Amino acid sequence: KRAGVAFPLLSLLTKESFEGGDFHSLELMAEWGKKTGVSIIQILPLNDLGNGRSPYSSISAFAIDPIYISLHSLGINIRSRKEKIMTLDINLSRVRELKVQNLQIHYKKIYNETLKEILKNFMNQHLWISPYAAFKVLYNKNKGAHWQDWTYGREYSIELQKEVMRENEEEFYFIIWIQYIAYEQLRNVKAKFE
Repeated sequence: KRAGVAFPLLSLLTKESFEGGDFHSLELMAEWGKKTGVSIIQILPLNDLGNGRSPYSSISAFAIDPIYISLHSLGINIRSRKEKIMTLDINLSRVRELKVQNLQIHYKKIYNETLKEILKNFMNQHLWISPYAAFKVLYNKNKGAHWQDWTYGREYSIELQKEVMRENEEEFYFIIWIQYIAYEQLRNVKAKFE
């Protein structure tokens, strides 16, 4: 016999969380599972939702939504405005916006040529990331509109991807960094569950 739980990760608010559960919260869940004998922990999909709300309607099959990145794990000491979630109606857009703003501030402090090389290596290991980053830059420029409604960038090509990367280098590498951090944090959580 085995016991399990299922939940949306955002519902796991901890003292170190920012406005909702994140990968650090999930690490604590691993410890709880081991103590209580719960061996199955299922969470809703973590894919990047863009401006959407449904975890089943993401803008990428591979990219992780930045809302799940733990600011605490990055050493960013900012806490939630509230100690308890008072409603199940979390303003995802606002929480994501605030988290991304804090991530941008941190990124600008640490960005250098060494980090850029790490991100290039990550891009070479994960072939989906460059097209995703180019898409995300265009998605942001088009204010989250469906790609068929874009005036520029509707027709994907490797030339378009290179152009977007060249003309939007800072944003492009920030998006890569977000995925790198999300990937590393999720990998660390996975190790806690093993």
